[in-house]
Amino acid sequence: MDLELIWKYIHKHISKNEKDDVEEWVNRSEKHRAYFDNYKADQVGERKTTIKVDSKQAWEKMNLNNNRQRRILLFSQVAAALFAFAVITAWLYWSPVEQPTTFSDFKPGGKKAVLELENGRRYRLNESKPLTIRKTGIKIQNNKAELSYSAQAIPKKKKRVNTQYNTLFVPRGGEYFLTLVDGTKVWLNSESKLKYPLQFTGKEREVYLEGEACFEVAHNKQQPFVVNSGEQKVVVLGTTFNVKNYSEENKFTATLLEGAVQLQLNDKTGDEQLFFLKPNDQLVLNKISSNVTQQKVIASDVLMWREGQLVFSGKTLKEITQTLERWYNVEFEFAAPKKAGYKFTGTLFRYKDIEEILSKLTKTNELKFEAYDGKIIVK
Repeated sequence: MDLELIWKYIHKHISKNEKDDVEEWVNRSEKHRAYFDNYKADQVGERKTTIKVDSKQAWEKMNLNNNRQRRILLFSQVAAALFAFAVITAWLYWSPVEQPTTFSDFKPGGKKAVLELENGRRYRLNESKPLTIRKTGIKIQNNKAELSYSAQAIPKKKKRVNTQYNTLFVPRGGEYFLTLVDGTKVWLNSESKLKYPLQFTGKEREVYLEGEACFEVAHNKQQPFVVNSGEQKVVVLGTTFNVKNYSEENKFTATLLEGAVQLQLNDKTGDEQLFFLKPNDQLVLNKISSNVTQQKVIASDVLMWREGQLVFSGKTLKEITQTLERWYNVEFEFAAPKKAGYKFTGTLFRYKDIEEILSKLTKTNELKFEAYDGKIIVK
């Protein structure tokens, strides 16, 4: 909001259209109203101070005839006015004035992640930062935004150490590709985390996921691959599948592209249920009601986010904006809550500018998007 408009509103030097704009802005949020009230209080206080030091009234009341006294009084008034101006200027400077935002402020995500080693040391990863770390029996390498683990020969006399874990964090606006030591490939989506051992030494190859990832599991009949995600567990021998389980969302979703998987689902009571998926099966668990839905989908569409495409089939606008929030690192706010339930089917290209993405959505429904104060408002 233009500060000049607020000033004109308070001092009643404003047109009707401008007045409506200010009132609409003030009523939009409590934050706006608090800012307006604080600024108004300051302006009223300034005017009262001016009345108290009005030179004409002070002159008549004191009846000062002495030129020296007049100069002293004038100097005092000027000093007081300058002090008041400095205080108000400082207040305006340090107060958090909300600035308009443009769609160009929200950039598509890219390849970036943070690798945490077993000793707590962290490395920032991206396309331009090659990295090589050698551990006992393991070589860790980051090259062109691909992190890989490869086994190295271990001397026979070397003692076996306890299982050591690394963790790969992918922030909002990021994605990363990982090859585990067994050859399993993992595509990790925005705002996700994967914890995994340097070597798979037990009866199972276990990893721990928060967020969303696509796995292309290297086949090993003697050592099943297990993805733990919250209370849920996906067990496979060799297959390609996608798991999505964000803590802020009420759904756990597993989608199978090829092979076969077994899901062990635990509900709120602790009871365990077993489900088996075939290619193009998708299982959705409602984490609140514990209801489970198993349905046929085009699994390749679900996994297209790896290729930079977001394919939606009957998804609500709320679900779509949650995906865009993570990729573009932006917050959506619904000024018209009912529009959160609008459903869409189509394909969006997530390396495009967000304005182009939103323009596609506005063509199919009565929607309007406005970029303001670091957010995108849905109207």
